[in-house]
Amino acid sequence: LSHDYDGKIHICEGYATGCSIYEAIGAPVVCALNNHNLIKVCESLRREFKHAQLVICADNDAWTKDNPGVTAANKAQKSTGAIIRVPNFYSYDQSMKPTDFNDLFCLAVIEAVENQLLEQC
Repeated sequence: LSHDYDGKIHICEGYATGCSIYEAIGAPVVCALNNHNLIKVCESLRREFKHAQLVICADNDAWTKDNPGVTAANKAQKSTGAIIRVPNFYSYDQSMKPTDFNDLFCLAVIEAVENQLLEQC
């Protein structure tokens, strides 16, 4: 991508999640690898791509105290102006405690990931 890129860049935590997002929508994806790295990655992308729309595809760690995925995404949003997308599992089996867009991809179909990311934009 060039420095003047003005499209969307999706940022997620894990590699498998990044692959699922890319396969679903075909837009650039950057994997931060964990929630602790999310803010630094988003800030670095903001410096590099000033005109891009950053889209944080947060892990929905609803099964973990203080939901660290959404908490980190909110902090990154405040410092970069990114928008946040959080996977919704209400229509799916939650017995395996799903958290991210890769889990959604595995529970449903690729269209579920695409629809949830694009309908919120």
